[in-house]
Amino acid sequence: MKGYRWLIAGLLCMIGFGLPAVTRIVDISGAGQYTSIQTAVTASSSGDSILVYPGRYMENVNISVNNIVIVSLEYSSNDPSYIASTIIDGGLNARGIRVNQNVQNISIRGFSITNSRTGISLGENSTSVITNFSPFGNVSPYGAGINIFKSTTVLSGVRIFDNYAYIMAGGIYINGYLGYVNVTFDPVNRCSIYNNTAGAGQDIVAHLINNDLSIPLEMFTVANPSSYYAAAYRASGNEFELLIDAQAFHHQEINHDLYVSPEGDDANDGLSPATALKTIRTAVYRIASDSSNPKTVHILPGTYSRTTNQQMFPIPLKSWVKVQGAGIEDTQIVGEMDPAYANVQYNALKVITSFYQSHASLEDLSITSAGSDNSCAIWGFEDEALQLKKLRMYELSPDLYAVINIRRASNIMWDSITIEDITTDQMGMLYTEGYITGTIRNSVFRNAASTYTSNQVWAKPLIWTSAGQSFTVENSIFTNLSMAMMMLRLFVLVEF
Repeated sequence: MKGYRWLIAGLLCMIGFGLPAVTRIVDISGAGQYTSIQTAVTASSSGDSILVYPGRYMENVNISVNNIVIVSLEYSSNDPSYIASTIIDGGLNARGIRVNQNVQNISIRGFSITNSRTGISLGENSTSVITNFSPFGNVSPYGAGINIFKSTTVLSGVRIFDNYAYIMAGGIYINGYLGYVNVTFDPVNRCSIYNNTAGAGQDIVAHLINNDLSIPLEMFTVANPSSYYAAAYRASGNEFELLIDAQAFHHQEINHDLYVSPEGDDANDGLSPATALKTIRTAVYRIASDSSNPKTVHILPGTYSRTTNQQMFPIPLKSWVKVQGAGIEDTQIVGEMDPAYANVQYNALKVITSFYQSHASLEDLSITSAGSDNSCAIWGFEDEALQLKKLRMYELSPDLYAVINIRRASNIMWDSITIEDITTDQMGMLYTEGYITGTIRNSVFRNAASTYTSNQVWAKPLIWTSAGQSFTVENSIFTNLSMAMMMLRLFVLVEF
């Protein structure tokens, strides 16, 4: 058997994949030169290749050497079963594979990667080719399946599924912030991206891409991708698009009202109170966005939290879907941070999010938080006609974001919202950035205190709005707002 391994290594040296003369054999059984992939990578020089035999490798692979190839037996045999049987398990310790900054000409083929804090991360100014590769069951703040940062890569036959990102991009995060990112999806050996979840942009988010991005796929989550699933996260004036062409879809959204109950079960169909789902996030994910016949997620009376009934936060809203409770006294959402992300720097607890959505609605419930000193009730970005009605938000702890924190929103209608009982030394009750147009009416902002003090800089106001040409506040109350700042007392700032 050992001789057979060396025969394959010799064949790899001769066939036309550009593999070099030195091939390092990794076999978890001990029959090769190495029992871990990282040990082989560390021993490698530019031009080497690494052949990995089937097994579950409990490790996190860090690549810092140029011009190496890492393959499973799928490469030499063209047998796709080796993808599923050659697994890197990151143990939820770190990234499964990390290609470091400035590392060039890395080829990876024929693996599954799971249980990692991002399946594979491609660092700034790196170049790579990833082929016949399956990241699944990974978690991360951004880009749980694949995270690409200002680098160049080709993705061929990659299946990205069942990953979860707490903040954004459950499947793949493509980030060109302050630089250049170049991602090519193979139009022949197509990739598949499906059934990933996130706080925003369930499957794909591309941040500051440099041109329209063509994404030919074998399978995507749904037949008609919307910004709920895939979005180009743009700076002002950047209108580049994601051009998704999928040959098949994973599931069909449910074009029917859905129900959620504290006693429900996500294995139910959710079509009636008697067969209610358990988690709000699942109901919003499954329901159809239909502008001609908008649907409602009905949240039945009770308390919804991570502790009591396994709610997951954030809960992302969806275009043309109303999330409606049974009343502010009867339906309470208690936001709680996932312990896996509690110590991530600059990571706020967001209870509700709305990312590039249109005509999403949230009504008739209350929102608070537990166990967090950095909590935001509603976070939004580039929203059209966001409707908030009959909401109470109280006893949150705004820090990185305000209780309601929106960047660029048009034609809002917020009616009968109450924000109260807030103490903060950073952000306050309401913060809008970029512009906001529409109407706030019949609302109450009360009992809030900023404890921030400084002799050098001024405190953030408790309420800050950057208003567009058509923005009105009607019949609303602002009372018992206080700031500890002695050099400047500013409770409400409105910019036009």
